[in-house]
Amino acid sequence: MPEGVSSKSKNVNMNASASQGSRGDDSGRYVRASTSPSHVRASTSGDVKLRGQLKRARHLSAEAQSAAFQVDAWLATGASGSLETETPTEQTWRIKQDEIANAVPISQTAKANFKLVLPELGPYRANFTHDGTHLLLTGKLGHVALIKWTLAAPPVCELQLRETVRDACMLHNERYFAVAQKEYAFIYDNRGIELHRLNHHVAPSALAFLRNHFLLASSGPRGSLVYQDTSTGAVVAQHRSELGPSPLLAHNPWNAVLAMGHNGGAVTMWTPNLSTPAATVFCHPSPVRCVAFDNDGKYMATSSTDGQVKVWDVRKLTPMHAYAVPAPPTSLAISQRGMLAVTFSRRVQVWNDALSTKASAPYMNHTVEAGRVENLAFCPYEDVLGVGHAAGYSNMLVPGCGEPNYDAFVDNPNATKRQRREAEVHQLLDKLSPEMITLDPDAVCAVRPDAAEFAAENMRRREELEKDRKAQQKEKDDAKTKMKGKKKPTRRWRKKQLNVVDEKKVLRRQEQRRAREAEESKAAVDVPMALRRLV
Repeated sequence: MPEGVSSKSKNVNMNASASQGSRGDDSGRYVRASTSPSHVRASTSGDVKLRGQLKRARHLSAEAQSAAFQVDAWLATGASGSLETETPTEQTWRIKQDEIANAVPISQTAKANFKLVLPELGPYRANFTHDGTHLLLTGKLGHVALIKWTLAAPPVCELQLRETVRDACMLHNERYFAVAQKEYAFIYDNRGIELHRLNHHVAPSALAFLRNHFLLASSGPRGSLVYQDTSTGAVVAQHRSELGPSPLLAHNPWNAVLAMGHNGGAVTMWTPNLSTPAATVFCHPSPVRCVAFDNDGKYMATSSTDGQVKVWDVRKLTPMHAYAVPAPPTSLAISQRGMLAVTFSRRVQVWNDALSTKASAPYMNHTVEAGRVENLAFCPYEDVLGVGHAAGYSNMLVPGCGEPNYDAFVDNPNATKRQRREAEVHQLLDKLSPEMITLDPDAVCAVRPDAAEFAAENMRRREELEKDRKAQQKEKDDAKTKMKGKKKPTRRWRKKQLNVVDEKKVLRRQEQRRAREAEESKAAVDVPMALRRLV
């Protein structure tokens, strides 16, 4: 008997250690402490109603687990890549594109090897759609091609316009694009069919599309700026900068303000509801050649013919830092994650963390052997930098430049035909009015203060500023060292006051003259008549 008890106790201890949550009662039976439906057998219950409830609970539990697994898969965010060296003494800008292509997966290798050799109709300019799936190439001699570059497929459409093409841009989706040709701007669809000729955009040199407002803007040869609504066809505004022609037109995605660079070194910022610039910033002593904004609209990069690249704080319109390049830059581009790309001649430099802080060395360096680089464009949601040059187009892999996670309600690279249609309808319904474009977009939702309170607040601020100014001036005067001789401050001040005629000085001189005459008359009474003439 004791042996049996000891054997039973041993089995209990083993089961307790092997299965957590088991417990025993006085009758020697052991049941699980967990009450989860998956651990309870419905067939052991004699109650039909209870058996059905257990089956239903088990089914709901399985569905909840499956849904939780799917949510984890949907919300699994990817991390951005980067270049890392094996030793601290190595520099990332020494790594070549061939080495990067050999180290990345095959899918990224195909993107790195995407090149188009077009030596006859260049130089070419590149422009990507907002979701990064399509590439718009425009040659200066009239060649236009829309390519779905992520797939090894023929071009979606290809045009031979046989006239000068200065610029092109994609519209609200990949089905429409605008081209700045020799005399006017034209809108085409993805089949290559001409839809509209925009007669108000005469000899445009640059194009920009405001996606949230459905506004197509162009800069003309005489410094003109034209806004036209692509959904209704109405011309919203026409401005003249009066600063000469501007081949540059950059769009700030934060406040939808357009920036124009001028030969005098100034950058003007425009809105459709103001006939004069909303802000004018004198950025360089030489002509401005490139302007670019980051994705958040907080920083602006400018370059000029003196080889300087400056970074500006758009909120304060103040310079932050500058970079020097060996030759005048021909194009600037800023990626979704804040990388700055600069090109001059055949070289392309990419700077990481170069906006908020000043970088000490480039992140990447690349030389294009085909010819002179015309423009740069980062592909959204991809670690790819598009390089348009004199002999065609080529890709450059830049690890960490693209946003790894996309919002399907904003840009969906994997959208179906139905989803694209619904997105277009939602964009039209969410279209913003041109009057809402301001330098500070937060002021649109702010409450306008009362006029009397606003005036009183301004008066109070002016009084405080005047009080501070007087206090600073007093401290400055007290801190002055006393000088001896003719250059003493008080002596100089008195000397300046000699020729100043005021009312008090005139009255003082009159009183002094009357007093002197009174004394002379009093002294003359006591002197004999014969001696008065000697007084």
